Amino acid sequence: MPRYIYVIIPLSFLFYFVLKFTRKKLFFSFANIGYSEHVFYIALSLTIMFLAMISTNIAVPYYVLIICFLLSIICYICSQIHINDEIDEYIKKQEKQLQDDFKKKEEFVNGFLLSEKENLKKERTIIQEREDFVNGVINGDDYIFNKIPSFVADMQAYDFSITEKYLHTKKHPAHKKAEEVGDLKKRYRQAVIEAKVATYKLQALVGLFPELENFIDEEANLNALNEYISLSDIQDDYDRVRFYISKDEYNNKTITERNQLALDRYINRNKSKEEIGAEYESCCARVLEKVFGYKVIEHGALYGLKDLGRDLICFDNINSCTYIVQCKYWGKERPIRENVIMQLYGSAVAYSVSYNSTQKSIFGSKIIPVLMIPPTSVISDTAKDFIKILGIQVWEQKLLNDFPRIKCNINNGNKIYHLPFDQQYKRTIIDKPGEFYACNVKEAEDAGFRRAMRHYISE
Repeated sequence: MPRYIYVIIPLSFLFYFVLKFTRKKLFFSFANIGYSEHVFYIALSLTIMFLAMISTNIAVPYYVLIICFLLSIICYICSQIHINDEIDEYIKKQEKQLQDDFKKKEEFVNGFLLSEKENLKKERTIIQEREDFVNGVINGDDYIFNKIPSFVADMQAYDFSITEKYLHTKKHPAHKKAEEVGDLKKRYRQAVIEAKVATYKLQALVGLFPELENFIDEEANLNALNEYISLSDIQDDYDRVRFYISKDEYNNKTITERNQLALDRYINRNKSKEEIGAEYESCCARVLEKVFGYKVIEHGALYGLKDLGRDLICFDNINSCTYIVQCKYWGKERPIRENVIMQLYGSAVAYSVSYNSTQKSIFGSKIIPVLMIPPTSVISDTAKDFIKILGIQVWEQKLLNDFPRIKCNINNGNKIYHLPFDQQYKRTIIDKPGEFYACNVKEAEDAGFRRAMRHYISE
């Protein structure tokens, strides 16, 4: 055996493992290499070693070199084919897995959407039924005062119907008795309807005006309530003075006395934060009218939550100014922050644009945003910066307990006054000659005004 064999074989295997280690680190794991590639590395190692020996003048037969070289090429081609097959198989496997995953997720999403669609459909049906019922309650009092009592009466008179049918169809029919039972059923059904209608009207009245529960006499008022056709009639006609005085006071005092007593108790009652805020707006409006001579529109009282942050709109005819006023009756525990200032400024800008004023007028003498607060209110430092930058004025006004509240209105020549708790009070605007705000009932009546009232239930 030639001597070079003893050198070639160990070095070839050594070089083979070096190549294998490098390929493993750079490409993929040793276990994934095919048989043809193992042979390729062995042949390649032999070829390289033969070339190295030739370059060092070691005699190596040329046919051995050629065979190793050809074997290397063949094995390389086979290994590439094997690798490509594995890659194709891997891609197909991944595609199939992705398609399966996508299909599962698509089925899950479609099922979820279908379920949600069904739930949404059910919820819409429930909401529609409730909305129809509420609309029936609000817009059609007939549903409460006629249909529901009829349903109840039919259910309670069902036993009469069974008895009547039995008397007609038994082995020895008793038609005369059956007719008597039928007549009794009609009278009973009508009595149940009338009782339920009266009860529901009373409950509706107490639901609207909870204060009545303290002193209303159910038995005495059922018959009076039964004369009303709809819920709106009850709401319109009921004298709201009764909320604040007892039945004896209502019956024993004169109209002037009981109206004034009700007003006094209304003013001194325990108020919610919203009621205090509304009263502060009215107080500020009266002060601006009486002290400064402005014409004031109580925008907040007219439009409620849709007032756009304009509680009062004041017109100063002497200086040709319009003040957009926002009233905030907030205590020390609730500082006025920059969001209030920005809302006021934005509302003033919107008012300016809607009346074809220029942006410059916001900072000039035509349209001026004003924040009106009690002396105890606190403004945050950031809000103060905004006030200074945006040119907003801050006016201080404490809440007065005694200020004119009674609206004396002239409508088609009729002089009528509205107390703060009357139904048309908020919608009544005092802006015509001869109209004014009165401090007490006597002042209004001495000026020739009478209370807005159509009917008293007790009468």
